[in-house]
Amino acid sequence: MKRTLPVLSFAVATLFAGQAMALNVNTTPTRAEVQAELAQAINAGEMLSGDSSQTLREMYPAVYPSQPVAVKTRAEVRAELEQAVREGNVVTGESSATLSEMYPALYSAAQQDVAVKSRAQVQSELADAVRAGDMVSGQSSQTLNQIYPQLYPTNS
Repeated sequence: MKRTLPVLSFAVATLFAGQAMALNVNTTPTRAEVQAELAQAINAGEMLSGDSSQTLREMYPAVYPSQPVAVKTRAEVRAELEQAVREGNVVTGESSATLSEMYPALYSAAQQDVAVKSRAQVQSELADAVRAGDMVSGQSSQTLNQIYPQLYPTNS
């Protein structure tokens, strides 16, 4: 009886160990799979950084976006750039100010309304401004009807 218990436990252990080893034989990844997983981990920032226990994503969150970046076509990017230039949302020179911040008069809401007017409407408004003397004269900020009031009728 003393001998049957150790032999029986050894046989049961061998049976379970054999089944466990048989399960692990088919689960080893190939070299290509390991390389693909490594590349994916590097791109996602899941690699540990040096001696720290932080991942690259934790250390540099701006470099590794949390959601996948949507890919845009060249035409979409060009259209977005043209719209940004029209609206003055482009940074130029060494300052961090946009064109609309540097030159607000050029990118005001009133200026955007002018873009939807027809050519005939703009020409009509120009003719009215010339007739009324509402044109700015040279380098001064005064209009012609302010400089030469005797030439232009008063609006009463």
